[in-house]
Amino acid sequence: MSQTLLRQARVVDTILSKVVLGYDLNDEFTGHHLFPDVPVPAMGGKIIKFGKEAFVIRNTKRAPGETVRSIGFSYSDDSYALENRLLEGKVPEELLTEMQKLPNIKAQTEAVNLIMNSMRREGEYDKAQLATTISHYASDHTQALSGTDMWDNPASNPEEAISDAKAKIRKSTGRYPNVLHLDIYAYEALKRHPKIKEHFRYTGKDSISLDMLATYFDVEKVVAAKALYTPDAESEFTEIWGNNTVLAYVAPPNLRSMRVPSFGYTYVLQGLPKVEKGYFEHSDRSWHYPVLMADAAVLTSNHAGFLFTNTAEIK
Repeated sequence: MSQTLLRQARVVDTILSKVVLGYDLNDEFTGHHLFPDVPVPAMGGKIIKFGKEAFVIRNTKRAPGETVRSIGFSYSDDSYALENRLLEGKVPEELLTEMQKLPNIKAQTEAVNLIMNSMRREGEYDKAQLATTISHYASDHTQALSGTDMWDNPASNPEEAISDAKAKIRKSTGRYPNVLHLDIYAYEALKRHPKIKEHFRYTGKDSISLDMLATYFDVEKVVAAKALYTPDAESEFTEIWGNNTVLAYVAPPNLRSMRVPSFGYTYVLQGLPKVEKGYFEHSDRSWHYPVLMADAAVLTSNHAGFLFTNTAEIK
């Protein structure tokens, strides 16, 4: 690539950067409901983890002239290091009409959205690996379901299981969990569960929705994980979240910050993602649009979540 093109490539494309910043996660990916994005100022640092400190009743009264007391955030011994992600979307010149010298904004948007989909799928996988590892949770904050306890068994009692998990999170953190992140097998089982169907029998609804499950379990938000992945083009698709369900307390949108207690966050370097100015590459006769991202999912409170494994049979 020429020096002129290199200089051009370092310039941020503000229009396409707005496209990737507004990329719609709700269509397919759900991990951000457990690990919402929050900006961080550096590529690495100490993770702020949360215990019971925020709920301690402290003496804030001060006599005249008395030394002022102070409190602060506790930094853990664990460090975070953001993962650099860089891929280029490309538009072959063969797709341009004879009158076009540059790809139109629609073609550019499609190219960078394809990259964002790939980056977010990788990020979704990372979040799932973090949230479905038993050792990442506090003692007694996981449950492996089996036999009649599995939610696709009519004899099971999912409401009781969720209620018990809610109580454990509240006792450990002082907060009610507000997100139930269902794996797809659990979601399909709960929609057909006789106890839940009986509960909504007289509502006139033909099927059980996520909002109805939120009402049933008394949780603010219920989401169903639908993302798939395949290690290569020859392999079959696999559910990213397997048959693992997570109940968690996640900070509300207006309060989210790396310094606010929550089950987890996705630390994202300030100003990212962004798209650099496109350039034409003669080797493949295509316009390239580099997309930059630097992020890392971190679990900041192992008491603020509860993991159910083996929720239903994998089909």
